[in-house]
Amino acid sequence: MESPIMKEAYEEIERLSQNPETRRLAEYRARELKDIRQRELDAREDGIEQGIEQGIELGLEQGIELEKREIVLRMYGKNFSMEDIVQVTGVPLEKINEIINSIEQ
Repeated sequence: MESPIMKEAYEEIERLSQNPETRRLAEYRARELKDIRQRELDAREDGIEQGIEQGIELGLEQGIELEKREIVLRMYGKNFSMEDIVQVTGVPLEKINEIINSIEQ
């Protein structure tokens, strides 16, 4: 048993679907909605991919900085001159002093 409201809605859908212009507009709207959903999905995937790339890049940069810090500390522990540490590591003297002061405190 269909309710009168459902029957009326079904009849209205039937009536509208017989109109070529209404059908064309409905198909156009459906394509537009599908395109919008796809663009949103693509944007979300691009954002995730970009976030992963940035995370990897940041992790590599941090790893390089930690390695340089370790090299500075090892060279300092072996009594290399500050000039040699700067030349070998490429770390500015100011930063080398910060690293050394951080372990001496």
